[in-house]
Amino acid sequence: MTITQVEENIKALLTNYTKEQFIFDFLLAYGTPKATIARLKKRELNQLEEKGELTQRKKLFFKIADENLHLLIDTLKNEPTQSK
Repeated sequence: MTITQVEENIKALLTNYTKEQFIFDFLLAYGTPKATIARLKKRELNQLEEKGELTQRKKLFFKIADENLHLLIDTLKNEPTQSK
């Protein structure tokens, strides 16, 4: 996938933005296989149970932040589960 294709995919993502679907569309924009995204949606690959968080081992950690972003980053940085 070329940088031009990624750029076009991101532009399309921004025009059809939905909060619930964003991370999955973002992964698709960068060429993540649809099968992997389907497994993430079914929580087969997601190791976190907390609502609003999504993880794929050694590749992705996504969290919806409604609070101060800098405070959240500091909190996550000090959690032992995030260092893994």
